[in-house]
Amino acid sequence: SSNATSLKSGEVATITFGFSEAPTGFDKSDISVSGGTLSDLSTYDSTNRSYVATYTPATDSNAVITLSVSNDSFTDLAGNTNQDGSDSNNRLGITIDTKAPTFTSSNPGNGSTSIAADSNITLVFSENYYNFVGNCPRYKRSDIRYIMNQI
Repeated sequence: SSNATSLKSGEVATITFGFSEAPTGFDKSDISVSGGTLSDLSTYDSTNRSYVATYTPATDSNAVITLSVSNDSFTDLAGNTNQDGSDSNNRLGITIDTKAPTFTSSNPGNGSTSIAADSNITLVFSENYYNFVGNCPRYKRSDIRYIMNQI
């Protein structure tokens, strides 16, 4: 299980692995991870049936990642190997959005001249952009190039 169903840039998820009995030989190499890294795998209870790890998403990614435990990767105390591969509780998906939005176009377009002072200006980004900070004061034409380079 995970404490998060989605992650943004700078966020991590705590992943919990629960077992019906204490595993022998369970380690990070038994876990298939896409789109990021898993670290700090450790048991946290006295029965050694619960493990926790930290998942850090890859940068510059928009994807649904998966984590799962491979078959035959560890045993119980009696030597029976795990058979978790197709179990419904063996797949964990987390939506990742660590890709920064990019400026894609404007209207009026680049190089436009004779734009009226009361014209609407539309800026288009690659995805919804939150926390856009600032205002839109009027600038001299020579200042516009500088401002556009700062966005």
